[in-house]
Amino acid sequence: MDLIADGFLSVAEVAAHTRLPLGIVRILLAQMAEDGLIHVRDPVPHAERHDPVLLTAVLDGLMRIRTGA
Repeated sequence: MDLIADGFLSVAEVAAHTRLPLGIVRILLAQMAEDGLIHVRDPVPHAERHDPVLLTAVLDGLMRIRTGA
């Protein structure tokens, strides 16, 4: 519970931190949500995600800084 008490984590992140199989974590979190022990958030709609062109430009800029170009 301490792992997820301070903010939002994806199911995959919880599984990675706990080193438990993803399927087991999904079942445990579903039961916890059903019991009202955790708050479950819907996935971010596609329209609210970051622009891939912008992210690519940022990555390209960071790579140029790293290589000194």
